[in-house]
Amino acid sequence: MKTITNTITITTERGTVVDMTVTALRGYEIVKEVSFCDGHNVEIEKGKEVDETTIVLVINGKDYEGYFTTNMTANELKGCYGVFLAGSQPVGLSQVKYNELTDVVNATKKEAETDETWIDYKIKEAENIKMNQYYDAHVAEVEKMMSM
Repeated sequence: MKTITNTITITTERGTVVDMTVTALRGYEIVKEVSFCDGHNVEIEKGKEVDETTIVLVINGKDYEGYFTTNMTANELKGCYGVFLAGSQPVGLSQVKYNELTDVVNATKKEAETDETWIDYKIKEAENIKMNQYYDAHVAEVEKMMSM
């Protein structure tokens, strides 16, 4: 499991200082869980994908935890390129500042995804998807042959 934390401080066009901390956690681990099985609690081991990213902006001493988006109507953006949504509290950003912050977020995620367990998990996941597609195509072909 790999945890990467990066910080950046920017000053907006209006002079507001914004501190951002990004923490990305990636990996795949075996965890123990208790499962209810026919009246008995049984401890089992299972794989768990860990894919977490936390973004916190500190503006004027107040913390805002949320995410970035440009998927809003022009009325909601009110002249901003994108926003950082923290609950019902949107923080509007120009394109330059939005790109500065999201570049750090993307770099943090990319660095966290170099974890070996994460890479192995993603390779196996891709193989499973490929096998499922092969199986589905085979079933469709058999059904097509049987319906003629």
